[in-house]
Amino acid sequence: GFNPRLINVNTIAYLKSDDKDERNLMHIYDVQDNKEYDVVDKNISSISVLPDDELFIVEKNSGINDFAIYEYELKNKNLTTITNVNSDNIYYNKRKNLMYVDLLVPFESEKSEIIYSVDLTKLVSILP
Repeated sequence: GFNPRLINVNTIAYLKSDDKDERNLMHIYDVQDNKEYDVVDKNISSISVLPDDELFIVEKNSGINDFAIYEYELKNKNLTTITNVNSDNIYYNKRKNLMYVDLLVPFESEKSEIIYSVDLTKLVSILP
């Protein structure tokens, strides 16, 4: 595997290529019990560790700039969709419920990239 992340003292997450389907699956391994704990069957672009044994996961969808954002709870093996974005350069601040996204500007500008701050509480309130 590659891109390992230490979730806690006994658990690691890493990506493993599935060459047949050209995807990167996330594997979670329990070091103490010496066995695989879970596999997330998505095409994972990146994983970040959050507090309380949770993960922030970016999935590469089939489009060129199409990424799904998830939060994974280790205890329940629960994968929750947060949103979709068109960049994989993302930072998530769970305490403030803010997501920072580095996006290319879709129009002519002197600044080629802008970092956007998205308040997810407001985003959720406008979704149907």
